[in-house]
Amino acid sequence: MKEEFPQEVHDTSGSHYPLGAMLGCGGQGAVFGVRGRPLAVKLLPAGTPTARVRIHEQIARLKRLPLEGLHLARPLRALAAPHVGYVMELMTDMMPLQRITQAPKDQTEDFVPWYIETGSLLHRLRILAHTAELLAELHARGLAYGDASPHNVFVSDHSEGEEVWLIDCDNLSAGVSQRAVYTPGYGAPELLRGHGSDSLTDAWSLATIAFETLCVLHPFVGDIVHDGEPELEEKAFRGELPWVDDSSGGNEASRGIPRAMVLSPQLQDLAERCFGASRTDRLARPSVGAWAEKLHRSADQVLVCPGCGSSYYLTNRLCPWCDHPRPAFATAEIYLRDKDLQDQKRNPFHLVAKTHGQPKPVHRLVIQDGRDTLLGARVLTSQGESKTQVTLCLERSRLSVKGPNDGSFELRHSEGNRVPLGSRWEHIDLGGKISPWWLVPTDTTLIHRAISFTYRPRVSV
Repeated sequence: MKEEFPQEVHDTSGSHYPLGAMLGCGGQGAVFGVRGRPLAVKLLPAGTPTARVRIHEQIARLKRLPLEGLHLARPLRALAAPHVGYVMELMTDMMPLQRITQAPKDQTEDFVPWYIETGSLLHRLRILAHTAELLAELHARGLAYGDASPHNVFVSDHSEGEEVWLIDCDNLSAGVSQRAVYTPGYGAPELLRGHGSDSLTDAWSLATIAFETLCVLHPFVGDIVHDGEPELEEKAFRGELPWVDDSSGGNEASRGIPRAMVLSPQLQDLAERCFGASRTDRLARPSVGAWAEKLHRSADQVLVCPGCGSSYYLTNRLCPWCDHPRPAFATAEIYLRDKDLQDQKRNPFHLVAKTHGQPKPVHRLVIQDGRDTLLGARVLTSQGESKTQVTLCLERSRLSVKGPNDGSFELRHSEGNRVPLGSRWEHIDLGGKISPWWLVPTDTTLIHRAISFTYRPRVSV
């Protein structure tokens, strides 16, 4: 029998909330949007006096935690009888990550169209990177989330948006939680052995979510688990079976997307370290911060196919989804630069080089023909801020550059000429080669990042 939900609820102060669409439903309750307001309501299944007391205590406890500025759907007010639950913050136009993690049942045999329509690779990488950043900020404040899964990570419901919120803050804890709370399939193996939630169990949950979202495959549900008895799945989730790409074999998967199509070498390394070594040694587990960095770096090297609209890594000459030739693009190579280095043979343009005369970039990103590329502090100064500071636009082999109004960046020619950047577009003709112009901060008295540009023509077939 289908459960009946109310059309409207009210809180203990008498305010009314008309319920909109159901945003998610699971064992811990159902979440509804509130019509016309940036709020949501969570209805819990247990209507006991004890549950009501626990909700009031939880709201009071969360108000004492350092959560300012975080995208957490914090409980604001408890619901009045006969309903049990609470009103919480939530941006509008959001949906659970599950909708881009697990293909609809009627598309599990051919999920490629669904994968592309829901943002393909690029959108998933950015959403996951922002999720990792949010968890990393929680950890930096001495807190653990406790129960990360695709059901309680909410993201923008359109593929152009990159907003991420966490709901279900009930399990937030300072340090190590006294109880093990997790969603089956996303809890770290040690949680099933009684260990409390902490930053390392959050890291396992995030890694599982990232792998499943990118590959459309759970990292421990190989063919023998998928086709076997439920007890085998429980064994896999306890960490008693190897993961699907373990070099020892035994739990391989013929389903999902080939990993090389959607996991960069950096992400494959993180997955191996997490699901391999840290399955039995939790201290070997990569942090959520490491995932945030590598997810962003991977997204920086993704192209959008003009043929089918999917996205893929620039190392492919043809779109792996439709075989369309790789479009024209430019790369921005990011180096470390130190004006105190005066040997121009060893350190050309004062670039830091371990090998004589051969400086190597610390990062590389794509500037695609016809698509604006926005550079924030993460790229320009290695800081994690997201505010856009420089905009790049490629049209054929001409690169247009626009900077912040404060004049903090400039284009500098390798022979010394300087062009300050502001709100007006400046143009560089790449001419099918490495440009002699560099993007650098105006104040170069400290070690800083310098960005060089190279044009890559369309692949001819």
